[in-house]
Amino acid sequence: MNEETWQKIDKKYNFNIIYFTQQEGTWWGQSFLRQRLRNDGWAPIYADSQAVILIKNSPENQTIIQQYKITKENIIDKIIYLKDNNFKIQMDGVHLLDLIDRHDLAFDWCQELNKKYPNEGRVWLEMGYLKSAENNQASLEGSSQYLEKAIELGEDLPATYDQLGLIYFNLGQFLKAKSAWQQALNIDSKNQNAKDYLKQYEALNLP
Repeated sequence: MNEETWQKIDKKYNFNIIYFTQQEGTWWGQSFLRQRLRNDGWAPIYADSQAVILIKNSPENQTIIQQYKITKENIIDKIIYLKDNNFKIQMDGVHLLDLIDRHDLAFDWCQELNKKYPNEGRVWLEMGYLKSAENNQASLEGSSQYLEKAIELGEDLPATYDQLGLIYFNLGQFLKAKSAWQQALNIDSKNQNAKDYLKQYEALNLP
């Protein structure tokens, strides 16, 4: 849902607590959770591999917030125990760090996992996304290499090619960008992102 819709619903029902599963994989679900974590009107007070709990940042809730609030500064201490678990749960920890915009800590954790699980495409994929957020020449080049490796290891999904195309485009490698978006459409002919990117590409009269 968009922010305006959420604000109307929140005003109507006056929610005090949000319990949101971290396993919600839809784009709107992840977008909703990311927006709440970035909104000062809500304070995350609990997070694990399964769910995130947020409480409204109201005067009545300050005692709880002061005791349990998860911040960018303390989140690694709150979820460090996840490192003692299996690969999937550790990747959930990486995802939590990404959601709260601690891309640096998320990338470091991925590197640790990459040493243990060098053939896990999901780690390479996550490193590719995290590196692209830095948005400079060196990081974009690194990101493209990580995503290419992820594809090689089985993460050959439309979304991966969409992202790879964007990175190639920002690097000025236009033909590679076009090829990546075309491959996304080869996998899923209804991929709207790839269609939009190619439409913009053609509008720029690129080769």
